[in-house]
Amino acid sequence: MKRQLLVLALFLGPLACAASSLPHPAMLTFPPARTDAELDARLQFLEDRLDAGRRHAQLWYDGWLGFNAACLAYTTASAAIDSPRSRSFDIVNATQAAIGVADVALLRPMPGREGGDPVRGPADASHDEKVARLVRGEQILVAAAQRAEDRSSWTNHLGNLAFNLLGGGILLALHEDHYAAVATLSGTAVGEAYIWSEPSRAPKDLEDYLRLVADGAVTRSDSGSKWHLFHDGRGLALRVSF
Repeated sequence: MKRQLLVLALFLGPLACAASSLPHPAMLTFPPARTDAELDARLQFLEDRLDAGRRHAQLWYDGWLGFNAACLAYTTASAAIDSPRSRSFDIVNATQAAIGVADVALLRPMPGREGGDPVRGPADASHDEKVARLVRGEQILVAAAQRAEDRSSWTNHLGNLAFNLLGGGILLALHEDHYAAVATLSGTAVGEAYIWSEPSRAPKDLEDYLRLVADGAVTRSDSGSKWHLFHDGRGLALRVSF
């Protein structure tokens, strides 16, 4: 038992360090709306698109939080009694399920679950209140778009594989060869489903929003200079002409 706890401590150590250093999404900055009409149009756009993505985001959150919580409860109970399965296998699975619960609920909560509620408000609200709602909506949209794009990041999938290889390696070190293979293969498959089932519409919504901002954010100064905000496929860019 002491050896199992020692190996599990080695398992959790690198994961805890990785969780504490999770990168925060780099936020794009947008120009302020030039008119009240443009401000209202941008707020309406964000409200509509965030509402459209709410269902998928909430279903993903509730589904995976429930799945990981159920796995945690089942494997913890199984490890506490005389189960026909390996206790080490249950301990590893319970640990991974606990990390899954923490990931969904605390470490990387899914943006967009509240839909357009953070943007919604009375039409006769003050200008400052509308601007604050606009900034909040833009932050949610950018965070959701980056989360969706991360689905295809090789580091995301490599991390999933490494996470499950680590769990399998623990069982292998405990001479549980069969359970090591089961844990690695099944855990990796579940992890891939976890990643690819995340909402994917936000990048298109962001592109459309950038187009809306660009159409309403062309201005000319007294010196005759003109700037235009656009999306170049990698981020927000500014073109200036004189």
